[in-house]
Amino acid sequence: MILKSPRLLCLAILVVVGPWAVAADYDVLIRGGTVYDGTGAPPYPADVAISGDRVAAVGALGDASADVTIDARGMAVSPGFFNLLSHAHRSLLKDGRALSDIKQGVTFEVLSEVSLSPITAATAEHFRQSYGDDGIDYDWRSLGEYLARVEASGVSPNFATFVSAATVRINTLGAGDVDPDAEQLDAMKAQ
Repeated sequence: MILKSPRLLCLAILVVVGPWAVAADYDVLIRGGTVYDGTGAPPYPADVAISGDRVAAVGALGDASADVTIDARGMAVSPGFFNLLSHAHRSLLKDGRALSDIKQGVTFEVLSEVSLSPITAATAEHFRQSYGDDGIDYDWRSLGEYLARVEASGVSPNFATFVSAATVRINTLGAGDVDPDAEQLDAMKAQ
């Protein structure tokens, strides 16, 4: 059968190609999980739709479609977890994927206790000696330079860092157990 009418030809193309030409509603659709939404409310069954890097919808999403659909029946679905006492300062520099934390649902790291910035050349040498040859070149000095270095590693989780009292102290007094004089204390406050 030869279609001579342009309208019939267009209709035939739509019938054949149409089902595959329809764009998905979302990038990812997590179906049927038990949602723990982080508000403290009791968990509830729901679908979760993701578009780009945002949660686009939560609820009974019926006929919604997605490029990727995950069957979460019998599983918990929750927002990412925060690690508020992370020690990933160096590991994020070595492998920004942070797979150990990401696979546990950690999406935000707060680097703490002994920060790697700001640092002096002497503090950088102290870290090299303390941590051994871990392949990290401690050549940044400011907090901004350190944050740029971590970002350049292709870091997966969101992260923040404290400027730790320990690092400020090492920058000013070295690693010894000494009391600062007034001038050293002012230098530490300035950092």
